[in-house]
Amino acid sequence: MLTQPAPLATEHVLAGCTVDLVGVPARLSAGEADGADALAGLFRAARPSAEAPLVSIHATMDDVALPAVDPDVSTDEFDMWRDDGTLYVRQRRGVVARLVAGAVTIGGRADSYPVVFRRTALTVLPALLAPHDVQLVHAAAIARGERAVLVLGTSGAGKSTLAFCALRGGWDVLSDDLVGVRGEGAALAVTGVPRPFAVPTELLDDGVTVASALGEQRRRRELPADVVAHGWRGVAGIVVVEHGEDARGELERIDAHSVLRGVLSSWSPSGGAHDLAAILPPAAELARRPALVLRLGREVEARVADAVSLLERAGDELGCAP
Repeated sequence: MLTQPAPLATEHVLAGCTVDLVGVPARLSAGEADGADALAGLFRAARPSAEAPLVSIHATMDDVALPAVDPDVSTDEFDMWRDDGTLYVRQRRGVVARLVAGAVTIGGRADSYPVVFRRTALTVLPALLAPHDVQLVHAAAIARGERAVLVLGTSGAGKSTLAFCALRGGWDVLSDDLVGVRGEGAALAVTGVPRPFAVPTELLDDGVTVASALGEQRRRRELPADVVAHGWRGVAGIVVVEHGEDARGELERIDAHSVLRGVLSSWSPSGGAHDLAAILPPAAELARRPALVLRLGREVEARVADAVSLLERAGDELGCAP
């Protein structure tokens, strides 16, 4: 049983452990070391939970049987089926996730297995959590005290960079890439999916402790799991991060329509017919929060200090002062 705080390790998953997964107690288990290692790596920053599990994720090297019909949905990477309450997600390189009654089984083998496993697990995760009133957004979340700022941006826009700059500026970092959202109105809150915090190598210096290199992201390094903060924080405002054209960064206000578009484009659908009805209320509520766009400067040497200063201003403007 997992009794120590993060980092989650392979032996914990092999023995079976229950962790806090965005407020939902989740049992993690595996039949073999490779699956346990992939599952532990996925949720490295997870903390143990003493509550009875409400959901489970099991990794196995055995194949998972699929329905003998054409997929309901196909993308460039995945095929998906819904069959009498069961969701199947097949990654084209050979790993399959099956979700039924709150239990996910991820089976099969593939080249670059940890990468394929991670992508498959994260694809089925929104559907696992949606019945517990948690919606997932591809975003970063940083916080001061009990107030959080949700950081939106397209892939490669600089969410992890800004999260690292926030860490350097004394903020808590809940996540650099995947955030759970729950509640409504003034009670709207966010927390991070307990994933590793991966930082672009160009930002690091000799004073930063690194846990490991990420093989599938050779230009990134994983920070120790204990730098990731936990718990739900109320949302004070929104920052949309972009790479700017100027040498130095800049900060400016943006309107609610831009925020709404950003939330909807960053949202992770759960694969159910109720998806849009579930995400619109929190998305609309997020769009009512004050919002800024923060453009990172082109000068790498000044980028961190510059962004730390801009975040200080953003915190004041968004009501997230220390």
